Amino acid sequence: MDKGYPVSLNGREVVSFVLAGMESMCTPPYEITCEKRGFDRMVYYCECLGEYGINWIYCYKNNVPAEVYNARYLESIKFAEDND
Repeated sequence: MDKGYPVSLNGREVVSFVLAGMESMCTPPYEITCEKRGFDRMVYYCECLGEYGINWIYCYKNNVPAEVYNARYLESIKFAEDND
């Protein structure tokens, strides 16, 4: 990655995703949406690193990445095209 932006711009628009809960800390799974967190949009990207890749969800505020989540640690992702 260069300056926090993904190498691959093959983004898919995300409607919501669920952070996994932590049983040891008694925290339930938590759904994140643009409305709940004040994001303009959320986009799923794959960062290609040769023989493997890392999947990220970038959450934007004012067209700047505000938060980034590694998709490996999420319970589920709902994409915009799934709503059609």
